[in-house]
Amino acid sequence: MLDKFIESATVKPILSKYFVLTQLEVGNESISNFGAAAVADKYGGHEKGLPFTALLDSKGDLIINSCANGGDNIGFPSTT
Repeated sequence: MLDKFIESATVKPILSKYFVLTQLEVGNESISNFGAAAVADKYGGHEKGLPFTALLDSKGDLIINSCANGGDNIGFPSTT
């Protein structure tokens, strides 16, 4: 669902204009990106569940993540 949202004709031009998008796979050893769990941990995603989203500034400092007020991860709300 998140990939579909990011790649949609409405959203992709906006995100591409203002952000460099990088997706990291965590949890499945055979396809996980090396170090991805450490990156998620660094930005507040440790044991918060997936998907976890973090927006960073150009220096790599956290702007905001998908944890509501530092608590539960709201991930990417959707309906199926």
